[in-house]
Amino acid sequence: MNRPVRRLLIIAYYFPPIGAAGSFRMAGFVRHLAEFGWEPTVITPLETPHPHDDSLETSPARVIRTRSIELSRLGRSSASAGRADKSPVAHGKSRRLSSAVRDGMFPDPQLGWYPFAARAGVRLAHAEPFDAVFSSSFPITAHLVGWRIHALSGLPWVAEFRDPWSDWIPKRPLRPAARRLELAIASRAARVVLPSTPLADYFSRRWGIAAAAVPHAADGSPVLPGTRPSPVPPVLTYIGSYYPHLHGSLDAVWRAVAEIRASGGSVPRIRWVGELPSSVGVELAAYGLQDTLEVSGRVPQEEAFRLLHSSSMLFACGLRASDSFASAATPSKLIEYVISGLPVLYIDNPAGDAARMLREQVGCHVVEFGDVTGARRALEQGLAGETYARETDQFTRRARTAELVQILNSTLPDR
Repeated sequence: MNRPVRRLLIIAYYFPPIGAAGSFRMAGFVRHLAEFGWEPTVITPLETPHPHDDSLETSPARVIRTRSIELSRLGRSSASAGRADKSPVAHGKSRRLSSAVRDGMFPDPQLGWYPFAARAGVRLAHAEPFDAVFSSSFPITAHLVGWRIHALSGLPWVAEFRDPWSDWIPKRPLRPAARRLELAIASRAARVVLPSTPLADYFSRRWGIAAAAVPHAADGSPVLPGTRPSPVPPVLTYIGSYYPHLHGSLDAVWRAVAEIRASGGSVPRIRWVGELPSSVGVELAAYGLQDTLEVSGRVPQEEAFRLLHSSSMLFACGLRASDSFASAATPSKLIEYVISGLPVLYIDNPAGDAARMLREQVGCHVVEFGDVTGARRALEQGLAGETYARETDQFTRRARTAELVQILNSTLPDR
């Protein structure tokens, strides 16, 4: 007997055509949910100040786009706040949230979306036979919408925290309030989702609940061994965001490349896909490497994939902090890196979860911050042009959607 189709109401501020990691994740879920018996309807803003990526694959799912009063465009600090929202790659979340807190935008600058999204969601929940509500943050406003729908409809509610919201809030004056709100959301939801098992464990202890994990995923296809020519000179590529005040130092990479040049080795082009922070340009100039730099700026996802796959090696780094949260965080770009089949250099605390995941993959090199010798050794091996066949089925968006569906199913009453 065929199982009846279940219906899911998704609350997601970040959704295509917004070009951001949160959009990629939500689009992946929406694209595959129907395969597992769930029909999604998405509530998302009609217009936001974020850059669009028109190359993002769209889904046949129903999408309800509501009005949103973008508070970052209003008031005495609209210029600075607006720039932060329009250039999310160049500014860290903590910096934007600090500005928002100073300007009274609590819990976040997207609060102006709440009345329109909540009204639309409550109306839908009363008019149509939905089985559950799923909200994903950042922004926390999405959870306020999900909470409202749950409270007025009785539908089970699953809340996903993609980002550590309260940890980015300045300690005073609003971090205690942020922690209380975060705990209230986690306690009220039927299930809570985090993007890694260590993060789920970390917040389970902090909130006193049993959080679940649905790790990051990717859509890319691998570069199979022996199927592409190696670039000459080799190309060392960084893709995505880098926040100097949050991320650890890349100094070991620059020094290692400078040593390779000084010894007469093959010097790679350093390709930066995204907005280059000015501090990184200063560091490269200090090592005489500015002539090796190639900056793409923000590009559509399909162009980012092309630049990734035409590289010799990929690199990234972890967070500057050394606390338990930083150790549990895994950048979503690392999944794209692993699926690519290309060599990877990752600078981070070797005891962290991201480092553990990479050590399980052939051709991935984990080097501690400041270890120039280790970085040089990794570069000399990785830039040689080899690619690797890796087992990556577990990292696909379809596989992660299956994990989310198990969580959704667990919230439903027995039928």
